[in-house]
Amino acid sequence: MGHRLHENVRHRNLVMENIMSTNWWLWTVSVALMACFLAHAGRGICGETTFTRVDLATQEDHSWGDVQVGDLNGDGNPDIQAGKQWYEGPDWVRHSFGPNPGNIYGTGQCLLYDVDGDGDLDILGYLAEPYRYCWFENPGPPSTGPWALHIIGVIRKGWPEGKCIVDLDGDGKDELITLEKDGTGIQRAEIPSEPKGPANWKFTQISSASGHGLAIGDLNEDGRPDIVADYTWIEQRAGGGWAHHDIPQRPEGQRATETTSPLIADLDGDGDKDLFLPRAHNYGAYWLESSGGSSPNFKLHEVLHDQLPSQFYGAAYGDIDGDGDMDVFGGQCHYSHRDPGESDPPDVFWIESVPSGVSGRVTWVKHQLSTQLKMGRYPSIADLDGDGDMDLVMRPIGFGGYRELEPKAQYDVTIFFQKRPGALKLGSAEEPCSQLKNLRYWAKNKGSMALLRGLSAESKLAIPRNSAQRISE
Repeated sequence: MGHRLHENVRHRNLVMENIMSTNWWLWTVSVALMACFLAHAGRGICGETTFTRVDLATQEDHSWGDVQVGDLNGDGNPDIQAGKQWYEGPDWVRHSFGPNPGNIYGTGQCLLYDVDGDGDLDILGYLAEPYRYCWFENPGPPSTGPWALHIIGVIRKGWPEGKCIVDLDGDGKDELITLEKDGTGIQRAEIPSEPKGPANWKFTQISSASGHGLAIGDLNEDGRPDIVADYTWIEQRAGGGWAHHDIPQRPEGQRATETTSPLIADLDGDGDKDLFLPRAHNYGAYWLESSGGSSPNFKLHEVLHDQLPSQFYGAAYGDIDGDGDMDVFGGQCHYSHRDPGESDPPDVFWIESVPSGVSGRVTWVKHQLSTQLKMGRYPSIADLDGDGDMDLVMRPIGFGGYRELEPKAQYDVTIFFQKRPGALKLGSAEEPCSQLKNLRYWAKNKGSMALLRGLSAESKLAIPRNSAQRISE
């Protein structure tokens, strides 16, 4: 087939024969670029990533809009935890945690983790009035019975603003890291082998810094996890100890209250760790470009000027469009902090990142999901229906009617099921080719074109949306 195609081209155009025989790789990439250019021009060849919205009814509770995804009943399907209830996938049947499990607040993010080491996922969160760290014990499959409540410890001053579970010191044992606002700062406690007694949780202070968001990652490439709490980088030193570094922020920003959901990741594709910081009490979001190395400096860049809402509390991070880089799922919260833009229309969206591979260069594209929903504090990104792409799940903040959207309270869990874009068909055969992100590699490495040269004209070339922008960077 390839020979006959070349013969036909030769009879019609000798110049085209020369292009295909000596620069086949350039011809192939040009086809992909043209297809995606047409898609961006509205022709629809590459297709647009689309989502189908599904709402799950909840019982009213005091919720900070916290939703987590994990296999709670061990049947191999992802489930959703939201406040006092969980939804059993794939049919999303709602189950309560028990007769009166208390108010499972999600300000500091509920975590799904096997606290007692018995092989199933428990829920680690906190209660309010008074604030207490706690965990709820999974009763075991089918996990529909009462979940026993266990107290970890009482927060005697301030309130919790973030927590995570990570092996911070590299000893192979996970630790609970907590952040408290106007309290004891950042603390750590190794997950005890017997977690059912409060006395077994031994907390030690890492920093007295008050914060409003928590992230863990190696910012200075020394192999040790560091901590970001709002606009402060807390560096873990060799042999123990911590050094504090301020991170640049806007002049009008309020340190320790600017963000609730920081991210540590290589955003521009240059190999070092940058930061993404949505603003909790003002408009917009920023990313901070790292200079790299053992003593990085950070340069502040605004993300999507005048396109992002105020009260960007809620954010989740993951590869939403399947192109190998980090995207953002977020929206405006409804919290009544008297912040600028508090009464603006609802805004839920996802942000596509397009790294360039060059330090300081990344393109951001906002995709609207809803102008009817208000985002909660901790949404999630996960493949909920097992089709290989990422779905989005969220819940708004709701306080039994205290902070609600008129005319009625909005408590439902909302899922946006993703439908992956179509493919550009070069013919009728069903044999798939590579994703276009691999074409970028092949275009830079012309000797690695054996697979492309072996394709016939009938082969199908799968092209993710917005690929033209990615390959041209």
